[in-house]
Amino acid sequence: MSGCTFHPNITPANKKLLSNTGDTNKPIKGFDQAVQRRKGVIEEKRKQEEQEERAARGANYAEVRKLKVIPFNLSKRIPNEKKSPDFYAEIIPIPGKVIKMKVNVNDNPITLAKNIAMIYHLSKDQQNILQENIRKQQVMISNKS
Repeated sequence: MSGCTFHPNITPANKKLLSNTGDTNKPIKGFDQAVQRRKGVIEEKRKQEEQEERAARGANYAEVRKLKVIPFNLSKRIPNEKKSPDFYAEIIPIPGKVIKMKVNVNDNPITLAKNIAMIYHLSKDQQNILQENIRKQQVMISNKS
């Protein structure tokens, strides 16, 4: 077997490029800041994982166990302040369907009409008519009082 047949063509221009690959001792601009940022991210990630691991193990169990349990005091009941409705409205959204609704003077007619329209798929015109009727009834009841 004969020797290697590869003979590169190195001209003076190629020799200059090969010799000027750069000074390897010269620091790269921004390298130290990038390394510091990366170390900070790694440290923050490690702390976060450690915290999640402690929480999963119940690290605060001893502290929570020291807290006294305060039972519910069922002897003091808060009175249920249900207010009787000011009037009842009967709405017929579709033939054969009657809705009986309790309405107070303080109720918002826009919200009431909007909710009824959503439930029974009323049109915008029907919603506006319902809203106006509820408002008229509320005004009439509040004037009587």
